Parts: sequence; structure tokens; C-alpha cells
Amino acid sequence: METTTTAPAPPLGFPENLMPIGGAWISSSNNANLTVANPATGEPIAEVPSATVHDGLAAVDAAATAKGEVSAYVADKAALAECLSSPLGWLAVDDVQMLGAEGEVMLFSLLNRAAQGDLCLLLSGSNAPAGLEVRADVRTRIGAGLVFHVQPLSDDDKVVALRGRANERGFDLSRDVAEYLLRHGRRDLPSLMVVLDALDRYSLEVKRPVTIPLAREVLQAARGEQ
Repeated sequence: METTTTAPAPPLGFPENLMPIGGAWISSSNNANLTVANPATGEPIAEVPSATVHDGLAAVDAAATAKGEVSAYVADKAALAECLSSPLGWLAVDDVQMLGAEGEVMLFSLLNRAAQGDLCLLLSGSNAPAGLEVRADVRTRIGAGLVFHVQPLSDDDKVVALRGRANERGFDLSRDVAEYLLRHGRRDLPSLMVVLDALDRYSLEVKRPVTIPLAREVLQAARGEQ
């Protein structure tokens, strides 16, 4: 069961173990959290929700609604039935393999609407389309769309994510420096992002480019604080 609060976040932070979706601070759908650690020492410094695919679908629904679209997020047959007569522009359907025979008939109709361009449809399931235990015609139509496999990031993916974050912050992060951070600190992405932000701030303070020696100084300073 999700925990929801409408209390505003503190001005310099956010409620512990909650994330903002649709104007409210909620826990992850599985109530699990990720520990963000100091990458130099492994010391825990914060906990954040471990968002799931279900949370991602809910966030897409909230974003579409915020843009003025008629949108809905559903996870069962009864809620799906209400969408058939609704002028939806966006619809997120969770766990399609759990809808049952009647739900699959409804989903087939909505898939046809999406194929005609009348609806943006985002689905999640326990398997790739070819492996879903649903009607063959539903499986075929789902497989005709874009399919993404949500999985943990590889080291190469983390390097790309770090360099992309650096680009957003306005500085160049070489592949060598990104790989150095992976080798000498915590390897989970939240911890890597924490040290990247610290590296950016330190680079600006000392007016030096981001290099391996500078990264080493940041990690050594973090160890010295513990």
C-alpha cells in the first residue's frame, strides 16, 4: 500500500523515503528504498524511494494530466472498463497479463484506438510481448508498438548517464574520469550522481577543469570528513 502525503517539502530538502508524483509525495509502490552512500567511504548519507515500473506509469499519467491531457492510470479490469467511453488522450495500463479474459477484450479495443492515432497507450507487463499470457491478437498488437526492457544499468550505461548529467550541468566529463569514479567509489547510480555534483561544485570553487586528479581530491576530502 502506498503512503501519500500532501504536506509541502521542506525548502532545502524533501520528505524522507518519498518521491513527488502528481503534486503529492508518495512512497514507491513496493515500499522499498535505495540507500545513497558516500562513494568514498560507503557511509550511508540518505535514503530515496526505489521507484518501480508501476511508479513510472503513474508519473507519466501525472505529467500528461499536468499538460492538460485527459489521462488515466489503471491496474485492473474495473478501472479499464471506465476508460472505454472516456475521451482519453493518454492511458497507462499496468500488469496487462493480470487483466483476465474480459479485460483483454477491452484492451484490444483500446489498442485499436491507439493504432488509429486516437490514443497514446503505455503498457507494462511481466514479460516481453511474445511471452505474455494474453490473447494472441492482443499479444500481436502489443508487440507492434515500441518495446523496452527495463533492467539494471551496465557500467557503460552508467558512464553514459554520468556524462549526460555533466553535460546538463554545463561541463565536460571525460570517459576516463567517469570510469575512475566507477572504480574508486560506490557503483550505484544515486551515489555516483552525488559525487558528480560534488565534483562539479569543487571544480567551480577552485577554477580547475574536471580531471582524474581533481576527482581524486574530491574523494580524498570526502574520506577526511568521516
